[in-house]
Amino acid sequence: MFDLTEASAHLSWQRVGAPQAEKNILRGFTMTWQKKQRARYETLVIAVANSFEPAPGAPASAAPVAAAPAPPQRLIAATALAFSGERFVAVLVQASCPSPRIGLWPARILRRDEKSGLTLIDADGAKGRRVQLPAGETPAGASAVVFFADGAAEKPVIVASAGEVGAQPPLRFIGALPVHANGAILVARNGAILGLAGSAPAAARKLASAANAIAIPPQSRELIPVSAVKDFAFSAGLEFLPAQANAAPRSAGALAVALEGSLFALTCAR
Repeated sequence: MFDLTEASAHLSWQRVGAPQAEKNILRGFTMTWQKKQRARYETLVIAVANSFEPAPGAPASAAPVAAAPAPPQRLIAATALAFSGERFVAVLVQASCPSPRIGLWPARILRRDEKSGLTLIDADGAKGRRVQLPAGETPAGASAVVFFADGAAEKPVIVASAGEVGAQPPLRFIGALPVHANGAILVARNGAILGLAGSAPAAARKLASAANAIAIPPQSRELIPVSAVKDFAFSAGLEFLPAQANAAPRSAGALAVALEGSLFALTCAR
């Protein structure tokens, strides 16, 4: 609705309207000016009236800014043993390992033995410490300490646990290990490496997954003997440094010191 009112010395223009969504509300404006300024203000009033809206639209909102994609979640897939500053051997249950890393360093899977899961890994910039690890026999029933990567994938730690070699062939490790402790390093009390833990049994992996657990009770797990590890490493141009095992048994802490800097978590993107 609009109305032009003329008085003796003034002119007034009024316009009123109701918003579509609010019929019981009126909004409008009134303009008044002197007759002698008619030519100027009539043009102005027409412009204002044409642009008037009883319920002006909300200002256009800024285009939403796309959130930065969250980094992929990572999982510990295995424990990797350094054979040089940038070359490592681990045990992968599956050949697929998206965006592999050794510690903080991006890595590449160079080769993998399908039967054992032994995997050769290269990580440019990594600073693995090649330690002297005497290769020992694996007598049945031998007491040993096993070392494996555990904890959060972003800040993994190397954990030690007690175990033993199974009394019945084939060679197996018996002890409590997380399901992701593939490639855990089994070391005899005299400091000789006995082998690497293979993958957890399928039933144990299924149980741990269903329970959202990271650890399972003591189990029997395949043990990859050190001779197989040596052969795999040798085929890749790597070898153990020669060393002699100690005659006296060593504590788990002393063995951990000897291995410091040589064990890393191999993580994969989920």
